[in-house]
Amino acid sequence: MRIIVFMHFRNQTNSIPFARVASLVLVILLVASPAFCGLQNLIVDGDFDNLGYTPTSTFTLDTIYNSGNPNAVMHSINGWYLVNPTSSTNLECVVIQTDIQNCQHAGLAFGAWPGLSKNGGNVLAVDGDPTFRVAVAQDITGLVINQQYTLTFEQASTSQYITNSVATTEQWQVTFGNPATNGDVQTSTLMHTAANSDTPWTTQTMTFTAHAVTQTLSFLALGTPTGYPPVVLMDGASLLVATPEPDTFALVGFCLIALPMLSRKFGKKS
Repeated sequence: MRIIVFMHFRNQTNSIPFARVASLVLVILLVASPAFCGLQNLIVDGDFDNLGYTPTSTFTLDTIYNSGNPNAVMHSINGWYLVNPTSSTNLECVVIQTDIQNCQHAGLAFGAWPGLSKNGGNVLAVDGDPTFRVAVAQDITGLVINQQYTLTFEQASTSQYITNSVATTEQWQVTFGNPATNGDVQTSTLMHTAANSDTPWTTQTMTFTAHAVTQTLSFLALGTPTGYPPVVLMDGASLLVATPEPDTFALVGFCLIALPMLSRKFGKKS
């Protein structure tokens, strides 16, 4: 990434000092575009908070399933869609923090809840039972071929409340690209959840290499055993450049230095 700013000022008594103008231009760039410092999250709404409306309770994603579309677009969640869903069996929902107990339409009543994630706000909950699970995906654009990217997200687990509940296991299977060609498949840390209990939030980090300018990033919930719904939770997903180009790396360092300096500079002025 290369950004070149040309500025020319006449040497006049009433002209604005170059340093002040340059500082102002830098502030505008830093505020207007996080990508200027190489810090842009390539995932749209990885927090599941930027909904198309303001729900008052937890809602299931398959309620907006469209049988005429092989991938059901989540019209209420920007950027995300379900991969090959079957409306009658998929169990997944966005849990609103004011209504954490139930994913009512999917028939889920959680046996326990791990509390707020570090990110806070809404979370994604998907049944890991092979009979009911479905992949949640997003197409990532603007990638650089052979560039490495770091995926970070928070995970936790719970289970459906039933009287004869047993211990369960949960984790995410993350796929970046097409596994049939050169896509990459990784799994998160395996969680062990006691009957009618939960596993606390932890941060997961993975590194992927892009092989195309646009690739699909998908999350598939894996859980055992069948028949005792293990529910996998996710929040705060971000995808950032892992090893910036030399130009970008230098720019990030410059931003880290320039921001506090400019803050002090303009903070002194009344």
